[in-house]
Amino acid sequence: MKAVVFSGTTEGRRFSKKLAELGVAVTVCVATPLGAEEQGEMAGITVHAGRLQPDAMAALLAGADLCVDATHPYAVDATRNIRAAAVQAGVEYRRLLRAQSPLPPGCAVFETAAQAAEYLAGTEGNILLATGAKELAVFAGLEPARLYPRVLPTPEGIAACEAANVPHRNIIAMQGPFSLALNKALITQFQIRYLVTKDGGAAGGGKSDALLIEALRQVHIPHYRALILRKTYPQLSDLVDKSQMYYRRAFPEAQYNATSHVWVFPSGAKIWFGSMQYTKDRTNYQGKAYDFIGFDELTHFEWDEYSYMMSRNRPTGPGTRVYMRATTNPGGIGHGWVKARFITPAPPGTPIVETVTVRLPDGTDQQMERARVFIPSSVFDNPALLANDPGYLASLASLPEAEKQALLYGSWDSFSGQVFTEWRNDPGHYQDQRWTHVIAPFAIPRHWKIYRGYDFGFSKPFSVGWYAADEEGRLYRIKELYGCTGRPNEGLRIDPVEQARRIREAEQNDPMLKGRTILGVADPAIFDESRGESIAAMMERGPHFLHWVPGDHTRLAGKMQFHYRLAFDGEGRPMFQVFSTCRHFIRTLPNLVYDESNVEDIDTRQEDHIYDECRYVLMENPISPPRQTVQPPVGDDPLELHRRARFYRV
Repeated sequence: MKAVVFSGTTEGRRFSKKLAELGVAVTVCVATPLGAEEQGEMAGITVHAGRLQPDAMAALLAGADLCVDATHPYAVDATRNIRAAAVQAGVEYRRLLRAQSPLPPGCAVFETAAQAAEYLAGTEGNILLATGAKELAVFAGLEPARLYPRVLPTPEGIAACEAANVPHRNIIAMQGPFSLALNKALITQFQIRYLVTKDGGAAGGGKSDALLIEALRQVHIPHYRALILRKTYPQLSDLVDKSQMYYRRAFPEAQYNATSHVWVFPSGAKIWFGSMQYTKDRTNYQGKAYDFIGFDELTHFEWDEYSYMMSRNRPTGPGTRVYMRATTNPGGIGHGWVKARFITPAPPGTPIVETVTVRLPDGTDQQMERARVFIPSSVFDNPALLANDPGYLASLASLPEAEKQALLYGSWDSFSGQVFTEWRNDPGHYQDQRWTHVIAPFAIPRHWKIYRGYDFGFSKPFSVGWYAADEEGRLYRIKELYGCTGRPNEGLRIDPVEQARRIREAEQNDPMLKGRTILGVADPAIFDESRGESIAAMMERGPHFLHWVPGDHTRLAGKMQFHYRLAFDGEGRPMFQVFSTCRHFIRTLPNLVYDESNVEDIDTRQEDHIYDECRYVLMENPISPPRQTVQPPVGDDPLELHRRARFYRV
């Protein structure tokens, strides 16, 4: 028997030596001379050093009986090339994965190195980077003197450290594996406060595994077609690896084409793996039909991407069940629309039935229904995972509060990446107005100033918000007009003159606003005259005469004004509160997430129109950073003496 092992890891070296001891002729491929040195010499093992392209890999695999991919779990490109070469050579492929790492309490877990770097930017103390030379550039924005990178003792490793401006005295050039004692010594020697490393293990059976199994439900039907989607292909590779384990066990004769990313089952049924990194990528699926479509981590997708794929979910022949499934955690660019579509409308487990009207060719209307349901789960629903890794529960409990609430308890109100973590909506305090940003409406005194914020939209929603300012400079959002269709982030497509009419009508029909002097503050973009008459001019010239002044569009300063005003003082009062009738503000603001490429600003692909128009009003009334106060626990208070009447507006 002849086997080719693509190695470079401790697991690969051990495995190849065990194969040789069994009498197998083993060829071990490593990328570098250092890897060859670590592999060593042994009877029955031939070592090939040097990086190979897929064609060269396929040539090396010619005549082999088995291909084993024992490369590092994060070597995504290598795994993809090895898998493609095995298919080209017609050699059985197996992936050797290391076991999941038991994380100790107090660990913070991030999906990317960039997220870890962002977290560390707000900390102090030395950092031991055990992520390898390729990741060093991500941490280059941190103070170089804090960084102690552990890299391979090669010119490439040293060069990467120098490119990141790491002081030479901080460079730890060593070849692993590293013992516990050595790691402890390094941490002590260099006074390390934070250790950053890659967890090479898989998370263990959960929702993604269930999605893979669900796709198998109809593979006995020859014309059945299924599609499993992740946002990017590197994210997809873990699913592909898991499918190798599950699908080959269930269907030993099934074949995976690594080039086309498709499983072909004995019946002829097919399951594809796909990605949609950008919204424009949805056209890759134009004209396709899938009986089953599964989204893994749905909140990574935008509504336009998900809704488009609904049109691709159609029967490929008789006898198939046509449906979609999705798994996800809270957080991500799609958090808002996923929450609005699946979480908010009904209690968990309750079907949400949507009725639509379809106009038939004969002119008659037909009522049709489509149902969806949210099935919650948490780590407590996965006893196998908890049994295999008892420390996992402690790891989740040790995360920062937002991540803990989302990942441990499945909360959709607090999640990783949330911009305004200060936000509180407590109906128990609507009346006393303490420790909550949402309050009950009250009559606005005539001497208070009134502002009107405006963000134009046509295909996207337009947003208008009215604000009252009290004697202390506190702002209240008292009314809103949101131009949306009811579908996520979809505008009414009405022109500026019609929008002006609706704004003026709202003011004339509201006793709080009728007859008041109102200062209108709008997006400066509406004053642009480069393509003809500006939107501001149209609204001012029209029959409803609506005058605007340009708002301050400074994004980061505006975001900070939100943070300053949302902070609670010692009495539990923030400088910004919202009437409970402003449901769209209450819905959208807590769902905003940070932009991964601009970590200080929000992601503008979201439903951020209300945020923008509010930001213009806040910048018209800037305040200084306040002293932040956390809400104290309320003890035994049967007389409710903590409710101060002086905070209740009448």
